[in-house]
Amino acid sequence: KKVYTNSGSVRQYVDYLGKEDAEKGIDREWFFNHDRDDILPEEVIRGIDKNRHGLGKTDTKFYSVILAPEEGELEKLMYNKKLLKEYTRNVMDIYARGFNGRDGKNKGLKGSDLNYFCKLEDNRYYKGTDEEVKMGVVKQGDKKPGTGHVHIHIIVGRKDKGNKYKISPLVNQKKMFHLNGF
Repeated sequence: KKVYTNSGSVRQYVDYLGKEDAEKGIDREWFFNHDRDDILPEEVIRGIDKNRHGLGKTDTKFYSVILAPEEGELEKLMYNKKLLKEYTRNVMDIYARGFNGRDGKNKGLKGSDLNYFCKLEDNRYYKGTDEEVKMGVVKQGDKKPGTGHVHIHIIVGRKDKGNKYKISPLVNQKKMFHLNGF
């Protein structure tokens, strides 16, 4: 129920992303990145929280990106989780190519250069702002009915794996990252 801040530890966000694990038991989804499909939550926390050289105390340490394929896209991928993970890795390659230096010159990053971790979720949950919750029909945190709710949460560290580049999709200068172009 606590709100996390992306200028501190990623622990609260990682804990939140484990919400489906208990009901799935041994069939739970592990975190994945560009190279692996079997990453434990503690490794995600260490990977993001330890890779901050040169960042100030109040600087953003990570970003959250959500990929939410539409029903038709999920059907094309046959709801196949392996294909969804590959799709995510391809998106992260595109994301990485979008980063430029202050001079506008491309940094030449690939998805494998980014410090990122993903969590595939099968369900969506009601938020306190949903009408159904406000009307008292359902509770905040209840699972939404239906299919087509598969989505991927991506945690992207502010620094690349080599701790060389600061990356931010929120820079004000389009020459450094063009969010709409991504």
